[in-house]
Amino acid sequence: MFTFPRLFSGLCAALVCALALAGCAPKDTVRLLYSPVTPSVLPAPTAPRVVVVLFEDGRGKSEIGVRSGGGVFSAASSVPEWISRSLASEISRMGPQVSYAPSIQLAQSARPDYIVTGTVNRVWVTESRRTTYSATVSIRFNVANRQGSVYSQSLSSSQEKIAMPNADIVEELLTSTLREVLGVAASKINEAAH
Repeated sequence: MFTFPRLFSGLCAALVCALALAGCAPKDTVRLLYSPVTPSVLPAPTAPRVVVVLFEDGRGKSEIGVRSGGGVFSAASSVPEWISRSLASEISRMGPQVSYAPSIQLAQSARPDYIVTGTVNRVWVTESRRTTYSATVSIRFNVANRQGSVYSQSLSSSQEKIAMPNADIVEELLTSTLREVLGVAASKINEAAH
């Protein structure tokens, strides 16, 4: 037989579990975070000067993904700025003197040895089930010196993660997917600049 205290404590436990699981679900607004692949390296005084310009947004939509229930994931900040600044951070860890510019005019006024421009083609997360997420990041970049283009490439990465829902799963998956793309991009840019 159920007594009121036993029933009440059972309902409280169920409510606490429901609230805990709801709080662990990924949020609709995703923070765009980045942690570089490589350790920091101080640039030499004679290292090439590279400016990464704010990438163009070629995605054609503002949302960055779709939820299993039909909702969407939105970015908490600018996707092209996230990718451009993260690329600058990644390149700087390889030895060149790197800076970021919000426009090509500002980049050119700094008279660097190399200017990196690019386009964000795709940043997308799909929540196919409450425990299954996939992400794709696709960019195209160009490296130019004062005479013209010296290297360009398109890069893409896709990853899938199966895990218990938590508030950071989408952020972690996007960061990991971007890290895969930018690790290769930074290495190619560093080679072109030396």
